[in-house]
Amino acid sequence: MASRTGFAGTITSGDAVTAANNNKLPGGKIGRVSATSDSSGTTSTETVASVTVTVGSSREIDIHVHGTLRATGAGAVSVRVNCDGTQIGRKNFYIAGSAQDCTYDLTFTHQPSSGSHTYDLITGVSGSPGTTVTNIASAANSTQGETRIEIADMGPAF
Repeated sequence: MASRTGFAGTITSGDAVTAANNNKLPGGKIGRVSATSDSSGTTSTETVASVTVTVGSSREIDIHVHGTLRATGAGAVSVRVNCDGTQIGRKNFYIAGSAQDCTYDLTFTHQPSSGSHTYDLITGVSGSPGTTVTNIASAANSTQGETRIEIADMGPAF
């Protein structure tokens, strides 16, 4: 694994904080959106949340999604994240029975080009014909909390 010199706390007395050094620091959370209502339900896939962020040059982005799915019957379901229409992360899992909730958390990194990017959280059925999957969005309808997608700038890509 590559390593880099840490910059937080490495400046000595009298050193100026330059833009070059500042760009070596993590940018923190740069985007977050929560779904405001339950999805309409689908027998294929549906976008349940989207967020657009601006990314600097050569940055590593951390993506975290959280939510709860409910199915009308036992079957395979999926959660995926697309960046500008291209899938960059996916998780498939199995819901054991009708009206059972399944909470998901998915975290991964991405190194997009600089500029504006739209990240979509997409949920749906994965090989279970006839099953309807609904994303339970609000904390009021799920004991597991709201459905959300969060994007954080973790610093320079290495």
